[in-house]
Amino acid sequence: MIDFATRFPHRYWLSSWTKDDQYPKGFRYKLLSTRPEPTGLIEFVVVLEEPGGIETEVNRVEVSAPAFEKTATLYVDGLSESGNLMFFAVDLTRCRTAEDLERIVSDAGWYEPAP
Repeated sequence: MIDFATRFPHRYWLSSWTKDDQYPKGFRYKLLSTRPEPTGLIEFVVVLEEPGGIETEVNRVEVSAPAFEKTATLYVDGLSESGNLMFFAVDLTRCRTAEDLERIVSDAGWYEPAP
């Protein structure tokens, strides 16, 4: 949970929309990470989004700061290959308020509807 006092957004990834037999209306992934300050484990969450804003948490892990990049790369690369998806990274490491977060993710297409 992001509270902007002890836990902040870290980095997010947003995939392109795609379709398959299980999701014929389409889906995309949102990968979210949050970090505690000043120290602690980074939380990494994988969410599958369907048209209409239906979101399902697929996985949640906590990783150390040194292991974060490797973990994120494994998820991004694995989902990219398995779903033929492209991901767009959003750096939120300087985000300090809910308003900053909302502006940045909106500009990145976070709320973009399925095509």
